Parts: sequence; C-alpha cells; structure tokens
Amino acid sequence: MVLITLSALWVLRTRCGHSLDLCLLVSLLAVVFLATGPLIATSVTQDRLATARDGLIRIEQQAHDHRDLAGSQQAVTDMSTRVRARLAAQGWQSGVYYGALAAGALIVLLPAVGIGRHLNADYWRTG
Repeated sequence: MVLITLSALWVLRTRCGHSLDLCLLVSLLAVVFLATGPLIATSVTQDRLATARDGLIRIEQQAHDHRDLAGSQQAVTDMSTRVRARLAAQGWQSGVYYGALAAGALIVLLPAVGIGRHLNADYWRTG
C-alpha cells in the first residue's frame, strides 16, 4: 500500500502537475500507522504474557512448598496479585485497535477521493 500510494503521488506530481495531495498523504500516514501500531501493541502484550507466565511458574513453585504453609499462602496471594496487575491491558492498547479499524477505512476511502478529485478536475472539465 505504501508503494501504491507513493506511486499515485508521483503520478499526480509528474503527469498532472499537482505537487501533493492531502488525501493521499493522510492515507500514506494511515498505512504507516496500520503497519506499526498493532505490531507495537502486540509486542507489548507478548512481553506482558511472558512475564505473567514466569509469575505463574513462581506461584506453582511456591504452592508446592509445604514447610511454611501460611508463608506460602501469603506469597502465592501476593504473586497472583502482581501477575493480575501485569496482565491488565494498558489504556492506549484498546485505542490502537480502534485506530487500526479507522486507518483501514481511511486507506480505502482517501486514495479514491484524492485521485478521483484530481481526475475530475483534470479530465472532465467543462470546456
């Protein structure tokens, strides 16, 4: 999509004499966001899940320690509270997925609007 959008910008500049089209530039930014935003959010989620897995392994090891039952129960409770807190989604991550939906719509609509407007202005002028 980046190459197609850059190609459309280049064609509008060289063939039609227009410097830049705002719709195509916004579409290009939406493509970049769509390529990076969910990837970053997924990476952060993967790191949090790996940390939670390590915490669950420690909880399991602590639960099998029968020497000090009260201490083990307290350690399991504390660790499970920390694991739960680490698993909570961060506020910006939900927005990233809604932003990806909006960016997908922009990627479809904006190039059609931008190119259609220039084609209409350049080729279907009343003369």
